[in-house]
Parts: sequence; structure tokens; C-alpha cells
Amino acid sequence: MTVKKRLAVSNIIMIIAPVCITALVGFLCLIAVYFTMHSSNGLGFSDKNKFYNTIQVASDAMYEVFEHGRENRRERLDIMSTLIDKNSMYMLVYENGKVFYESGNASLKDDSLMNAATDIETKAFVSDDNCQLYYYKADSGNDHYDLFLFNTASHTDNDSVKTVLIVSVVVVCFAILISILLTNRFLTKFVFKKIEEPLGILSKGVEEISNGNLDYRLEYETEDEFLPVCKNFNYMAGKLKQSVELLRKNEENRKELLLDISHDLRSPLTSIQAYVEGLSDGIANTPEKQKRYLETIKRKTVEIEKMVSSLLSYSKLEMEEFETDIRKINMASFLSEAVNSVWEEYHQRGLDITFEKKADVSSKIDEELYLRVISNLFENSLKYKNKPVGKMRVTLEEEEGTAKVSFEDDGPGVGEDQLEKLFEIFYRTDKARNNPGSGNGIGLAFVKKAVGIMNGKVRAEKSKLGGLSIIIITEEEK
Repeated sequence: MTVKKRLAVSNIIMIIAPVCITALVGFLCLIAVYFTMHSSNGLGFSDKNKFYNTIQVASDAMYEVFEHGRENRRERLDIMSTLIDKNSMYMLVYENGKVFYESGNASLKDDSLMNAATDIETKAFVSDDNCQLYYYKADSGNDHYDLFLFNTASHTDNDSVKTVLIVSVVVVCFAILISILLTNRFLTKFVFKKIEEPLGILSKGVEEISNGNLDYRLEYETEDEFLPVCKNFNYMAGKLKQSVELLRKNEENRKELLLDISHDLRSPLTSIQAYVEGLSDGIANTPEKQKRYLETIKRKTVEIEKMVSSLLSYSKLEMEEFETDIRKINMASFLSEAVNSVWEEYHQRGLDITFEKKADVSSKIDEELYLRVISNLFENSLKYKNKPVGKMRVTLEEEEGTAKVSFEDDGPGVGEDQLEKLFEIFYRTDKARNNPGSGNGIGLAFVKKAVGIMNGKVRAEKSKLGGLSIIIITEEEK
């Protein structure tokens, strides 16, 4: 049951439970008042009717007892006495002025009522505030009989009733208070137990994550409001772990960058320093040597400039400071022109580049950025070629409505386990740096970042030429 449903149920119970308990206690108190009034001194609610019924029966019985002979009169009166309430009634029979028979509560006898009643002939009913009297007289032969039937007046003990009422009110109020407190206590546990358990799970999760246990995941399957919270917590923990691993990796990359940059800068700077010292010390004492020294210094300076330019370009892409102009371009014309414009330069440097068009495709790209991508790929193949003249084949195809461009070379290639890592910043296949002239690990990272900015995709495969194939896919304009 969800917390929302539990709250709704608890609100209903909070109203119904105290009402039901109070009603039950109030009903029991009414019963107590009823029995108090009924059992107090006096007839209560029903004794008056009972007395009238007894008078009617007594009249008939007296006629039978006193007007039909003297035999078995006492036995008949005993039977008659069973009709009266011994606590609230008193029966007194006189024979010829003397007490002949009595039964019941003798304290009810009231001479004043008896004198008043005897002044009335045959039958009489008299009463005062405390007592009621029924009088019946009869003659049987020479005998004269008087029947006096006393009954307490129809009243109740006000003090007892007031006490019971006061106690009842107190009990009802106490019942209301207790029922509310008990119901509230029960419902608090009923609702908060459902909240405390997931809060405890979340608290444990936060503690584990704060202690560095980024693999910790919450186990919570109850379908309630906390389930999405726990799922989001696990998702957050996964993202946090990825972020921490990325930060750790970036930190390692930064450290490696310092080493790589230090090494890559040290080599050309050392050469420049040596050749400058050779010039200043007069070692290059001929114009030919001086020219060769200066050309070497210039070449090393260009290497440093290219390295710094690559770092700057990648940093701009990383910080999204590179302004782009993405628009529809005919890829066949664009690639053909790009290859032709640099063919002669790379041919002289030992890289033979060819272009093959298998489809006429348009795509949305930034021309300047794409040209820099092409330049990085050409330079990468040139640096890693293991033949006097390397081959680079650029192929344009259409793949599911996109422009697919493959850059394949016949270089040494890389292992299957290294294909995914090629696009990582500062990654080198030559970890021992036995080839100082090889790349600095920025070129392919730049390619991936630049293609991503143009909403494209890039991947590495083994080339059919035997080396490495870099495949770039960009969207065709719809």
C-alpha cells in the first residue's frame, strides 16, 4: 500500500474509531443510568404500572379470599403475597381490627395514609410524596377485613442519578481522549513504519556512497512513492561512479599529458638548442652547414607549433568555444577538392592519396572543421606508415541516407583490443615511446570530438589495405 493510500485510510480511521468507541462507551453509560434509576429507591420507570396491575389482581384475590368463606385464607393470602415486590411493597390485612396477615417491606407502613383511606368506603387509592396506598375492605359473615397495600412513590434517587450522570460524562470524555490517543499512536506507527523503512534504506545508501562505496545499490521493490526515488538513487550512484572514474581517468590523462608534452617538447627543443649552440660556437663554419642547421631548427620549430596548435584546437572543441557553420555540402565535390589540394604535398612526403566516389551524397557539415579532420587523418597515416611510400584511400558511400567516408591506409594498423581506445585523448599505441616522431595522441581524439560536434559518428576498423580504416558518418540533409 502506498503512503498516499495509508494516509487516506488513517484519516478515515482517525474519524471513525473515536466515534465508534465513544458511541459504545456512551451506550454503556446510558445502560448504567437506566439500571441506576430502575434499581434506586422507588419503582423507577416500570414500578407504577406494576403497582396498578398488582392492585387489580389484589382486588380479585381479596374477593376470593374474604367473601367466599374462612377456609384456607392464610394459604390464599400467601399466594397473593407472591404478587408483590417485597422491597417496594407492603401488604397488611386486619381481621376485626387486629393484624391478621402481613408481607413485604413493613417500613412502608404509613398510619396517616391508612386513616385517610379508611374514611373512604370499600376501596380507596391515596398517596403522598413518599408512598402510595391501596385500601380494600370486605365483610365475610360476622368478620370484617381491611387490606392495605403500600407502595413506594414513583421517584428516583436524584443523588445517585446525578452521580451516575457525572461519572458517565467523565467516562465518555475520558473514552474520547483515550480513543484519540490510541488511534493516533496506532496510525502513527501504521503510516510512519511505511516511511521509516525506505528512509532507513536511503540513509544506508547515502552513508555507503559517502564512504566511497560507489558500487552500492539500493534493493527496494515495493510499489510506492519511494520506488522511483530508490531507482533514481541507483541511477545517480551509477552516474557518480562514471563521473569519478572519468575524473580519475582524466587525472591520469593529465599526468600522462605532462609527460607526453614534456617529452615531445624536449626532443625538438634539445635539437634546437644543440643546433643553436653549434651556430654560436662556430661549429657550423661553412654556409652549407649553417643552412642545414637553420633548416633543422625551422623544422623542429614547426613541429612544436603543430603540437601547440593541436592542443589549442582540441581545447576549444572541448570547451565548446569553436564556432561552427554547419550547412549542406555536396560531399563528392568537397572531398575531391580536399584530396586534390594536398595530393602533391603528401606525395612528396611519402603518402599516396586516392579518392573513390561510390555515391553522390550531400551532408550537413562544417567545411573548415571537416578539412581539419581530414588533415589529422592524413598526418596520422603519414606518421605511422612503415613503407617508403604509404597508401591512403578515401571512399565516399551512402549508408541508410547518410554520407559514409572511409579513410583507409596500408600502415601497420593496431590490434583489435586497441581500436576502441584510439579516440581517447593522449592515447598512444607506442607506450614505450620508442618512436619519438610518432603522434602525440591528440589527432584522433580531435577527429572524434569534431565529428561529434557535426552530429556525426566515427569508428575504427581494420583496413582492407592491411592498415587502419577510420570511418566517418554524417547526416544527409532531408
